[in-house]
Amino acid sequence: MNHQRTIVCDVAISATRYDAALVADVSRLLTPRLSTVPESRSAGLLVESNDWDSLLAEGSRLAIVLHQRLWTRDEMTRSDIAALRERLGRARETVCVITLDDTPVPKWLSESRQCHLATVGVDGAVEFVLDAIADLGGAVESAPLPIDLPAPKAYWPDGPPPFLSQPRAQSALRHELDAIAAELKPRLKTQEALDPECSIELQSLPNRLVARCDDVGISFSWLAGRLGTVADGRLLVIEWSGVEKQARGVGALQAATPVRETVYHAEGTGPESWHWRQDVPNGQAYSTGNLVAGWFAGLTADRAD
Repeated sequence: MNHQRTIVCDVAISATRYDAALVADVSRLLTPRLSTVPESRSAGLLVESNDWDSLLAEGSRLAIVLHQRLWTRDEMTRSDIAALRERLGRARETVCVITLDDTPVPKWLSESRQCHLATVGVDGAVEFVLDAIADLGGAVESAPLPIDLPAPKAYWPDGPPPFLSQPRAQSALRHELDAIAAELKPRLKTQEALDPECSIELQSLPNRLVARCDDVGISFSWLAGRLGTVADGRLLVIEWSGVEKQARGVGALQAATPVRETVYHAEGTGPESWHWRQDVPNGQAYSTGNLVAGWFAGLTADRAD
């Protein structure tokens, strides 16, 4: 590369705010093996008051795009396009893409080095990034050796059951389901203010929430498993089209068509560490707030198309 760059950090990550948990996981695994901390706007990881556009355009050794269908559909990542295009024009090898779903990568970005999260997982994605940094002349530390810790003193013959298998996890589940409703309400009010003619409704049933905007909607359904524990249950989220505009309540979905759906399982060692993880190999994890925000953003984006 002939262009002289001032490297501020090894990695700058462009991602939607909905993927904050993934950004945090990738950054946590990268940090011990790099001389600088990865930076991103999506998870509040900017550790210095750097100008983000400059950082993304040339101030980092490598720019990473976490690409999914909502990337560039929100204001934050949409503004990253100009900086990335500028960078690609000078040094294409310094931009890499980690795809998070099957949405085609834009043509202008498609020749960049890529890997697919569902195939390689978080650990594989981290190695993909480290290989790219090494190829660009960056310093990469060896993976730290595992530390053998003494086994904790056992107070139960077989150890306590995992948190999600304990009865107290049911109250944490109820809290998270209530949080889904709390996240939906202001978004529906905002949508109603933007489009007063839009038919807005939030239908709440035991273990099920349905939010609708005119002829599209989202349902969040908790499906209990045979064992009745939180660990055994699943959260099914479906985006619907063709919702009956004149009907109210769950009946509005009778003639609707599912557009996309995802199953999640709960994950965490306590209420404070709760996440929803896609119930597939190498599935992503989301906080309740980011889960709802991402699905609602997809709903309004599809409605606008």
